[in-house]
Amino acid sequence: MDNYQIDINYLIKQFRDAKGYKDSIEEIEEYYEEFLRIYPREAKSNKALEYFMDYARRRQYHIRGLQEEYTKFCNDRKANGQILQGMYDILDIPYDSQKTVEFGKSLHDTLCYENNTQIATTRCQGMLGVNYPKLHNCQIRFINCEPLYQIADGSYQHLDANFYMTHNPYTYEEVEGLDDISKHGYGYSLAVYGKVNDKDFEEKMNYIQDFAKKYKSEFVRAIGGRDYYSIAYKKQK
Repeated sequence: MDNYQIDINYLIKQFRDAKGYKDSIEEIEEYYEEFLRIYPREAKSNKALEYFMDYARRRQYHIRGLQEEYTKFCNDRKANGQILQGMYDILDIPYDSQKTVEFGKSLHDTLCYENNTQIATTRCQGMLGVNYPKLHNCQIRFINCEPLYQIADGSYQHLDANFYMTHNPYTYEEVEGLDDISKHGYGYSLAVYGKVNDKDFEEKMNYIQDFAKKYKSEFVRAIGGRDYYSIAYKKQK
């Protein structure tokens, strides 16, 4: 290794021989490029290999930590979703129906990916294996008391559905006009859930309570331990 520069092939062999090391060549090269950029002085020292191996190990721990955190997030969301579905069962909210549309969610927080409910969202990454008519790559708008989506020519269309539902909307604009569709006989459900120590806990609780009060919708709230769930809904007429 001239001038103490690390030979990438030698480096790969060192890591491949290390117990428990499983990264690909591409990942090793990525670590090395980062190492050169962040620690140029160490990369030229007579301990370059030692420095790099320590950096790569720490980089691995960082990646594993993110993966574990993400896995925990997904598992928590799945558990919360199952509890919310249990509440829907008790309230007779049709979350598993071909005539229901869940709108505005993504693969990570949809409640309806594996059931019969239609999904309308522009956040389709990872969902594209779901066949139409279950998945609609569109954004639902509530216009003149009707749930509509815009097509390529700029006009609006209806979905074949009579109930619309979402939870923890990313923006409140996405549910603007939601209650108006009840005037034309549609049903809807708007839910929020999370942890009582979330920084947006009070904001979400106040929003859903104010929504239910303003539109005289049915309202249910449940708090168990550190988890909370609130649902405002109206049945189809």
